[in-house]
Amino acid sequence: MATAIAACVTLFACHLSGLSVSPDSANLLALYALVIAIALYLDPVPFGRVAVAADALILFLVISGLGAVASYVGMKQSGTLTDSLLDQADRAMGFSWTAIRAWVEQTPVLISVLTHAYNLCTPMPLLIVALLCATHRSDRCYRFLKLFAVALVVTLAVALFFPAIAAFAFYGYSPVPQNALHYGEIIAGLRDGSLTAIDLRNLGGILTFPSFHATMAILFAWALWPIRQARAAATIANGLMLVAAVPIGGHYGVDILGGSLIAVAAILFVGGTQGNAVAAPRVQPPAPIADQPAH
Repeated sequence: MATAIAACVTLFACHLSGLSVSPDSANLLALYALVIAIALYLDPVPFGRVAVAADALILFLVISGLGAVASYVGMKQSGTLTDSLLDQADRAMGFSWTAIRAWVEQTPVLISVLTHAYNLCTPMPLLIVALLCATHRSDRCYRFLKLFAVALVVTLAVALFFPAIAAFAFYGYSPVPQNALHYGEIIAGLRDGSLTAIDLRNLGGILTFPSFHATMAILFAWALWPIRQARAAATIANGLMLVAAVPIGGHYGVDILGGSLIAVAAILFVGGTQGNAVAAPRVQPPAPIADQPAH
């Protein structure tokens, strides 16, 4: 139910902001609506772990999609850019984005590794859902979705007061990587009013402070922590994803700090709660398998 309410609120906020869904995205929007309806009324448990995994993954895609659209509304409604303030915070911490980017560029292999790590935000949720459901941890899977949703809402709320074009544009870096160029065009279009139709097929994350990439990295690692066989690899991979958000994602150091604090706070205050706030409350998964203790 929470997901359906969030969808209605997001679409209404788009309407009030003069934003609409592009005609080319109409079919995808209809699919989103169908998915939410199914998630509201269909209990996946009787259909087995594959159905639970599909339900969880679809919910994740809907939540993340709604978050991306909401970030467009936030950027359009936000005030003066705060890159100078974020840069000052970095300097106060002794952090230099330009120095880090220059150092990373000296090693092409490092650039490649960090680029792949940065892009792990796409396949990692699929891996998390698959492994948790395969090891009879569907309850933790839905707790992860709850954490993800709560952290995303908090990030969007904070970001509304700290709109930014991010480090690549602020420091005049050239050549601008393709991902930064794409996000920059979206931000510019939203702020000058030229972008009024949102293409759901090509959403771009435009959150700078706090860094939701940092938040995701910590939440992803938390989700897989009970699985001993995956613990070390998940921690390393997500640690690299967090680090890559600076030189590859164009985040300021303070962005990483903010995003990390949101993730830790969500885990401490929400992660331990049982139940399911984003999917059907009927879901009662079996206990974790004996040789892999859940924490």
